[in-house]
Formats: sequence, C-alpha cells, structure tokens
Amino acid sequence: GDETTQFLNNIFVKSMGLTVPEPDNFYCPAFMLSFSPVDLVELRLIGASVEDDNWEDIFDHGFMACQVSFKPVIKGRRGNYRVYAWLDNRNHLKNHYQGIASESYNDPLAHDEQRGWGVSIDQEFSDNITAFARYSQTDDDLSLWNGSEWEMIPFDRLWTAGMELKGLPWKRSDDAIGIGYGRILLTDDFKRANTDPDDEEYAELYYRYTLCERLALTLDYQWIANAGGNAHADDISILGTRAQIDF
Repeated sequence: GDETTQFLNNIFVKSMGLTVPEPDNFYCPAFMLSFSPVDLVELRLIGASVEDDNWEDIFDHGFMACQVSFKPVIKGRRGNYRVYAWLDNRNHLKNHYQGIASESYNDPLAHDEQRGWGVSIDQEFSDNITAFARYSQTDDDLSLWNGSEWEMIPFDRLWTAGMELKGLPWKRSDDAIGIGYGRILLTDDFKRANTDPDDEEYAELYYRYTLCERLALTLDYQWIANAGGNAHADDISILGTRAQIDF
C-alpha cells in the first residue's frame, strides 16, 4: 500500500511496527541487496542495526530479512506475490520468565530471538479493480524490552484484505474508491494475562478525488474495534482528509 495515495492506517500499508518489529531508533544504519535473475522474479536481502546504540555497535543484535517476489502478468493483468521472512537478534524474554528475570535488557534469561514470516499479494483483475491480501505471523511467547521493563508482545498474527476501484464506471478515471478490512490476533499468553481480551479489528474506506494532474484530495474513514485488545473498549471512528501534491 501507499499511504500518500491509498490507505492511511498502517495495517493496510505494511507489517512493520505490527508483527514485524521496528528499530529502537527510526534512523539506523542498514543495507539492501536486490537481484532479479529474470523479469518475473526479484530477490531481496535486508540488514539493519536496530538497537539503541546502533551507530556504535553496528554488528550487534541486528535485524535481517529476505524476500522473494514473483511478478506475473496473467492475461495482461499485473500482479505481485511476495513471500518474506525475518529475524530480530535483539534480546527477547520468554513470557514464562516474567517475574523471574530482572528488569534489565541484558538479563541472562533474555537470550531469545524473534522470528516471523509473511505473504503479500496484489493483483489487477480489470482496468478498474485491483485487490490485495496480506498475512504475517511471529513468535507467540516472547516479551520485548520497552526501555524500562519487559513487555509481553500482545499479538502474533495479522491479516488484511481489500480492493481499489478506479473511477472509470462514473467517468472519473483518475479517481478511486478503496476499502479494506483486517484483524490483529492476540497471543494465547496475552489472553490469559488480561481480562476480556479480543482481537483488534480494522476497516477503512476512502475516496480519492483528482482535481488535476498534480493535485488529489482524499476523504478517508477508519473504524477500529477492540482497541488495545480490550473487548470492552469503545469503537473508534476517524474521519480525515488528505491532500497530495506532486511536483
């Protein structure tokens, strides 16, 4: 997804910050290698130094990810089919050590890595319709260091699906309507540790109105249920607008 022209909610844009962990600092040293043996296939390898001291000890507790992308053209319609996996070498603590381990990132019990994988698909079905789906999952029994204490990772899986319809049927070919729905699934450990937990649900609807070649306005609506994994949390509705200016 592209948050500048399509969905605004992060769950419909990427898995980073959800099932895929983010760096301790937004800016960090990293590299990416890309190789396309044929037009149909692309391979990527990504590495990053993701700890707080990432500019000092670049090669300690790094993050690695690899992705294989297939880009078929089926009956003239383009698609992208991606499979990826990742490994976070930062210290993680097994949940059953909560209450035993010290409040220290370097506790000897905190020696586990976090792993995950996912798939991402988008496919054109006509001149008007493009659909997408995404699934990813990670370990379900780990806690991460939040800077002051060990915090249980609340979810281990997510999935999203949706589509974008271009405005050709109503003679607005540069306009588009998008709709998406997704869920973030809580871990069993988090459910046992909390009262009345429930999976988070997300939905988003937008209309992008193109005023001219370089300016588009979007009206966007988002709905969130069970925020924070709490079944008693009030539903959240967000209405927003976005202006995209291209130079």
